[in-house]
Amino acid sequence: MSGRSRRGLLAFVLGGALALLAGRWAAGLYAERAFFHALGLHGIWHAKVTTLTVLGFGTFLVAGLFAFANLYAVRQSIVSLVLPRQVGDLELAEAIPTARLTIVAIVLSVAIAALFALLPHDWHRALLAWDGVSFGEREPYLERDLGFYVAWLPFERAVQERVLLASVGVGMLACVLYALTPSVRWGPSGLYVSTWVRRHLSALAGLLVLLVGWDWRLDRYERLADGSGVTQLAEAAGLFTLFDHRIAQPYLAVASFASIPVAAVLVWAGWRGYLRLGLALLSALILGGPMASALLPAVAKRTLARPASQRLERSYVTTSALFTRRAFGVDAIAGGDTVVVPSLALRDLATQVSAWDPAALAALDERAGAPAIISWRAAAAGLEALRLTPGSPAGVAAQDWSGDAWTAAAADEAGRPYLAPGIVGARLRHVVVSPGAGAFAVVPDSSSVIRAPAFASTLDRLALAWDLQDPRLLFRDLPSPRPVLVTPRDVRARLRRALPFLAAGPTITPLVRGDSLYWVVDLFVAARRYPLSQPVTADGAAVHYAQLAATAFVHAQTGGITTVPVDAPDPVLRQWMQRFPDAFTPLAGAPGWMRTQRPPSVDRTRIQGAALARVGFQRDSVATRRLARPDDADVDLAEGAPSFFQYDSVGTLGWAVPLDLPRDGRTLGLLISRGGPERRTEYLASPGPSWTAMLERLQRAADEAGFGRTLPAMRRGRVQAIPVDGSLALVQSYYAWPDDDEPRLAGVVVLVGDSVRAGRTLAETLGMRVTGRPMAPDAFRERVARLYDAMQSALRAGDWRAYGDAWAALGSLLRR
Repeated sequence: MSGRSRRGLLAFVLGGALALLAGRWAAGLYAERAFFHALGLHGIWHAKVTTLTVLGFGTFLVAGLFAFANLYAVRQSIVSLVLPRQVGDLELAEAIPTARLTIVAIVLSVAIAALFALLPHDWHRALLAWDGVSFGEREPYLERDLGFYVAWLPFERAVQERVLLASVGVGMLACVLYALTPSVRWGPSGLYVSTWVRRHLSALAGLLVLLVGWDWRLDRYERLADGSGVTQLAEAAGLFTLFDHRIAQPYLAVASFASIPVAAVLVWAGWRGYLRLGLALLSALILGGPMASALLPAVAKRTLARPASQRLERSYVTTSALFTRRAFGVDAIAGGDTVVVPSLALRDLATQVSAWDPAALAALDERAGAPAIISWRAAAAGLEALRLTPGSPAGVAAQDWSGDAWTAAAADEAGRPYLAPGIVGARLRHVVVSPGAGAFAVVPDSSSVIRAPAFASTLDRLALAWDLQDPRLLFRDLPSPRPVLVTPRDVRARLRRALPFLAAGPTITPLVRGDSLYWVVDLFVAARRYPLSQPVTADGAAVHYAQLAATAFVHAQTGGITTVPVDAPDPVLRQWMQRFPDAFTPLAGAPGWMRTQRPPSVDRTRIQGAALARVGFQRDSVATRRLARPDDADVDLAEGAPSFFQYDSVGTLGWAVPLDLPRDGRTLGLLISRGGPERRTEYLASPGPSWTAMLERLQRAADEAGFGRTLPAMRRGRVQAIPVDGSLALVQSYYAWPDDDEPRLAGVVVLVGDSVRAGRTLAETLGMRVTGRPMAPDAFRERVARLYDAMQSALRAGDWRAYGDAWAALGSLLRR
C-alpha cells in the first residue's frame, strides 16, 4: 500500500471516529432535552447545556493553547527530521518538512484539548460557584463567608486539579518527545540537554511550583473542614485545632505566597543555566512542603502539652460544636423548652404501633421475583400496613402492582395478620418507575400522561437508541398507541438525573393515594467543605453540611416528579429556587394530601441525630453519645424499611430512635421524626437505663413467656422506640419462622419504665382485645386468581421454581 493510500485510510478511520463521536454527542443532547422537557424542567436543561458548553469550550481553548505552546516549542527545537525510507533495495533518507511537523503539533494539541474537554464536569457545582451564595455569616478564623466554602471552594479545587493534570500530562509528553530528538541524549560526559530544552523544562517547573502554591492556598481553607487532628484532647481528634490555627494556616499562607517568587527565580535560574540554584530551590520546596508537614506536628506537640494550650484547645472544640449544630440542623430540633412533644397513651399501643416487622410482612405469600414493599397508613381503626407486590417478574416494562392492607398491631390465633377494612386486593396499574427498576423501558401512553420522551418517529428512535447505545431499540416492535421511552426507571437514579444539585436520601417511602402510587424521597443540600463542623456520614459519604431541602413525590405510573421545598430553605436552596422556580412546588400550591400524609423524614432525623450524638444541644456538655440501633434483631429482620407508628387518624406517622450515652450507661431520651402537617424532628428527654440493659430485659421477658430462645426457629424483630405518656417505651416482636415456611407472630414484649410485659399480641400484652376480620370472599377469590395466574405464567416459561413458590403460597392461603 502506498503512502498516499495509507494516509487516505487513516483519514477515513479518523473521520468515521469523529462522526461517531459527534453523533453520540448529538444523540445525548437530544435525549437530555427530551427527558427534561417531558418532566417540565426546561430551565434546568437550558442551564445545564449552557454551563457545559462554557466549561467545555473554555477547557478546550485553554488546554489546546497550552498543549500547542509546549508542542510547538518541541517542534522549534527540531532543525530537521530525517526518516529512512526503502525503495526496492535502496535505502533513502527522507526529510520531513517543518510545516508538516507544525501540523502534527496542531493535531496533537487538538486531540489533547478534546480529551480534557470531554472529561466529566460537575455543571451544577460550577453554576453555583458562578452565581455565588452568601450565608451572611463568616467563620471566625479566616473571616470568609460560609458560602465561599460551600459554593466557590469546591469549584476552585476542581479547577486546580484539572490544571495540574493538564500541566503534568503535557509536560511528560514534552519530555518524551524531547527524548526522541538529539536535544536530549547520553554523551561521553553524561546526559546532554540542549539550552532550548533546559529553558522549556525550567518554565514547566516554574508552572508546577505555582500549582503547588495554589494547592497550599486551598489547603489553608480546607483545613477548617478537615483538621489535622494534632491535639492533646481526645474530644478534638480530627477537628480544626490550635495547631491548625496558630501554626499550619500561617505557614501555608506564607508558603503559598512564597511560591510566586520561587517560581520566578526557578525559571530565571533555568533560563540562565544556574542549575545548582534551581536544584537548591527545588530542594527547598520539598523541605518546605512534604517534610515540613511531617515535622511541624512533631515539634508542636511539646507546646500543645502545656496546660495553657489545652485550655485554648477547648475553645476550638466549642466552636466546632456550634458550627456542627448549624450545619446539620440540630438547633431546629423541637423539644425541651421550645414545644411540648406529643406522645401516645399506653392503651394506644394496641392499635397504633405495628407488631409486625416490615421484613416479616413482606415474606407473607412471597413469590420468586416479586418482593413486597411495605407502606404504612394511619387509619381511624389504627395503623395499617399496606403490602405492595408487583404482579409480574422484575424487569417487565409496565407492571401491575397489587396491594392488601393489614391491621398492623393484631394477629389471629395462627399468628397471621388480620386484613384491614381498607384496601384489599387493590390494583395499581402500569407502574413504570420503582426502586431497583431497569434502566429503560418502552411503554404505551394512550392518555399522554407519562412524563417520558416520545419514541414513535424515526428521529426519536435513532437519537434515543444511540444515546442508550442499544441498537436493538431500532428494530423491536413498539407498543401502541403513542410509545414513550421511560429512562431511568429507578427512583433514585431518576431524581439524580432530574435534580443533580440535590442529594437524595436513602429511604424511599411508598405512598398510595387512590389508584396512584407515589415514591416519597427526601432531598438534601450537602457540602463537604463547610468549615469547622464535624463530619457525618450520609448515604455512605462523609459530609460537613446537610440540610433538608425538599421532599420529592415521584409518581410511579407516570414518572412525574413533584418537589416540595421546606418552609425555611437554606441559602443554597434559595439560590436554586431562584434560578429554577419551575422545578419546585411550594407546599401551599401542592395538593392538600401531600401536606397531611407526608411521611416522617427518617434520613433527616438520622443526620440530625448523628450530629446531636456528637455535640449535644446548646448548653450541653460535649460528650460521646450514639444513636441506638436495632442491633438485637436477627439478620432476616434487621434490614429493610423503617417501622412507623401512628399519631392520629389524619395521616400523621412517626418514627423514633433512642439516644444513648455509653460511658455513663444510660439512655438520655428519644429522637422522634414526626410526619404530617407539622413535619419536624422532636426530642423527648427520658433518662433511663442503658440501651444494653433494656435489650436484656426484653429478651428475658420473652424467654419467661415461652417464645424466646427456647422456641424452635425463633427470630427476633427490631426494637421499636415509642414515646408513651411522656416517656420511652420499647416494643419487640418475636416470630416462629422455619426456613421452609412463612413467619408467624409468636409474641410481643413491651417495656415502659420499670414495667415489662409479654403477650401473644400487642393487645394481649396490654390487656386489651383487638380483633380483625378474615379475608372477604371477593378478596379470597382475587388472591387465588393472582396465584393461579402466576402458576400459569411460570408453567408457560418453564420456571418450575416460580411455579413451586406460587403453589406453596396457595397452600399457605388455604392454611394447608
